[in-house]
Amino acid sequence: MREIILPDEINNESCLGEDIIVIPYESKKPSTKTKIILDYYLFSFIIDGEKTVDYASGTLSINNKNFLFLPYGNSLMSEKLAHHGHYRSLLFFVSRNAFLSFFNNQRFYNRPRGLVNIFDFKPKSFSVDSYITNFIAGMQIASSDSKLNNKDFYWVKFSELVTYLLCKDKHLESYFVQTFQGWNEDAYLRKIVNIQMYNRITVEELAFLCNMSLSTFKRKFLKAFGEAPKQWIFKARMKKAADLLKNQGLTASEIYEDLCYDNLSSFVQAFKQYYGVTPKKFQMSL
Repeated sequence: MREIILPDEINNESCLGEDIIVIPYESKKPSTKTKIILDYYLFSFIIDGEKTVDYASGTLSINNKNFLFLPYGNSLMSEKLAHHGHYRSLLFFVSRNAFLSFFNNQRFYNRPRGLVNIFDFKPKSFSVDSYITNFIAGMQIASSDSKLNNKDFYWVKFSELVTYLLCKDKHLESYFVQTFQGWNEDAYLRKIVNIQMYNRITVEELAFLCNMSLSTFKRKFLKAFGEAPKQWIFKARMKKAADLLKNQGLTASEIYEDLCYDNLSSFVQAFKQYYGVTPKKFQMSL
């Protein structure tokens, strides 16, 4: 599956280089786990349909009752059509420059920001209330009106949106500010791998979500964990299986799906390969 760089691949040439880009987006084809590389921050407002985003430390789904903020970076996006066969959204792209300008203005500059949790560098979902409904309607009008479809108007609307969100939740400033900062790459990789290893995800997808090429991810994984990704994840899942069988008294048929196996027989075969006995015999020997 090819990688899509946003907003470049759905942008028109007249908006290239702008700090804020607003794009009405529509599709009649559902999509599953499309690889998305975001060069901008993104507020995603759903008009019709549903969007699911798989990111490094979890998954978020939204419809027209909530909207999404995504920091720049990599994610896997899936789109589900509405019952009438359409998917529609309003994409509000914001550059790092625009965010920095907003938070460095006089009003926000001296506000205490508190501690930043580096592992909160992830998308966030917000509820759509009457204010946001009107905001979306206004942006839809602006995107099709040549007199409003310009950088000055969009800067005002961006400032309005972020100010509204900050007034609703004072803790959001730390969240937004920390997305401009770097993080400890090794600690981040360890955290993400431990979160994702019980999900149905390939090593290639895991590398993508960590914003790394496959070769870089494998090299850094080997350095951090002392083993190649497939071997380490396999051993971790087998140890988890043994714990569930031994300490929680669960059966193989109750746990194989949670350990990312498609069927019971493939799990039993993998368990026997690692421990030398079937899960049932393993339990009987305790």
